[in-house]
Amino acid sequence: MKRPMDSTATPPSTKVTRISADALAGQIDSLSAAVNAMLVQDDISQAVKLQFGVLLTTLHTCQHVIESLNNNANNNSAEEQERRRSLVIIGLPENSSALPSERVRQDQKVVSGILDELGVEAVPTTTYRMGRPDVHRASPRLVKVVLPASVHQHIALGGWKKERTRLRSLPNWGRLLIRPSLSREQLQAEYEQRQAKRNGMTNHPPNANTISTQLHELGRQMNQNFH
Repeated sequence: MKRPMDSTATPPSTKVTRISADALAGQIDSLSAAVNAMLVQDDISQAVKLQFGVLLTTLHTCQHVIESLNNNANNNSAEEQERRRSLVIIGLPENSSALPSERVRQDQKVVSGILDELGVEAVPTTTYRMGRPDVHRASPRLVKVVLPASVHQHIALGGWKKERTRLRSLPNWGRLLIRPSLSREQLQAEYEQRQAKRNGMTNHPPNANTISTQLHELGRQMNQNFH
């Protein structure tokens, strides 16, 4: 008699083991060394040696690709870490001094005042205007503020959420806006969301008569249910 299958039995693991880039590069090095050792043997035909040569070239190409991907991953990780502790300030008027160093000092002073208002107890590691100065620009350039740690970004954004109405009532800060630093992909996604929302409002404007009719019908149905 066959024993019934236990439905609670643990199925075999299907987890895929991930190999780090360094480990994979090490394996390629070992395989390349083995191929090089075979190429110098006299008892191997030229046709086989030719195939081994192609394999060796492929291995070297793979190694370069892995190194490139690993470098890109490290760069992206560093950029992401910086974004998590950075702010972008929009609508902050630019100083009109002819000296670049004086404009920088004034920006640092104003940013320090904003951080005081937001309750951030930290000195930015970097503060700078994004883009080149242009006297013909209709709006001031954005200000990038890099803070020492991500917790300072969280405090700043939380303070901005609470205090933005009051801060915008202060002189020169009427158009102030503070947001986290975003990647190019995140900025594109936000832009597309705004466009979709704007198009939706344009293509489907609210109809006051329709809404009124729906409310009237809902009230009639509720009255019928209670009588």
